[in-house]
Amino acid sequence: MSKRRISPARPLNFWYERIALIPGGRWQIRAYRSAHHPDGETVGPGLPDGSFPADAVVAEVDLDSERRLRVVLSEWALPGAPSLWFVRIPSESAGRPQESLVAYASSHFADGTVITNAMFFTVPVRSSEQIGAVRWWADSGLIDQVFVREEERLAHVAMKLVYTADGVHQHQGWPGHIHVGGERTDLGQRVVEARKNDTRVAPLTQRSRLRRGPQD
Repeated sequence: MSKRRISPARPLNFWYERIALIPGGRWQIRAYRSAHHPDGETVGPGLPDGSFPADAVVAEVDLDSERRLRVVLSEWALPGAPSLWFVRIPSESAGRPQESLVAYASSHFADGTVITNAMFFTVPVRSSEQIGAVRWWADSGLIDQVFVREEERLAHVAMKLVYTADGVHQHQGWPGHIHVGGERTDLGQRVVEARKNDTRVAPLTQRSRLRRGPQD
C-alpha cells in the first residue's frame, strides 16, 4: 500500500468498500480516509478495481492463508507504530454484545493478525504480556474502554487498537462504526487532543477512572 501521508490539517471521513462476501456473513473490506464519501458510509461490493484512491487506503481487512482474520494498516496511517497481533474476545454485558481486542507484540504472528481466545491458549504467551486492549459494543461501535501499558503510550498503540477494532467491526458487518463517546479517562482525552481532526469523537462530558485491560 502507498506510504503517502494525507495531511491532517482538515477533517477527513473514514468510509468502507466491501470487496467480497466471505463465508459466515463476513466481508473483505478496504477502509479509506478521504472526502470521497460521508463518514461511516459503506460502498460496494462489485465496484471496478481502481474506483477509489489507493493512496487513501487506511486498512485492508481479509483472511490470511490460514483463514485467520488480518487487519493490515497502511504505513502512513500510523507511522512508527509497533508490529502487533491481537486476541479477539467476545462477551456480553447487560444483555448486549461486546467485543475486545487484546494486543501483543511477540513474533508469533504477522502484524495485524487477529486470533480467537481459544487459539491464544495454545500460544506460549502470558496474558500479562499484553501491550494494550480495546473493548467496544458490537451493536453500535461505541468504545467502552481502551487500555495501553504505560511504557507504550507514545507509540500509537491506542490508535492501532482503535483502527484494528474498526476493521473487525466492519469485517463482521455489524451496525455502525467505531467511535468515542463523551466519557473518557485523562489518558483517553490526551489521545483525542493529539488527533484533533478525527470526526468520531464526541465532546468530553465526563472524566472516568483508568481501568485495566479485559484479560486482567
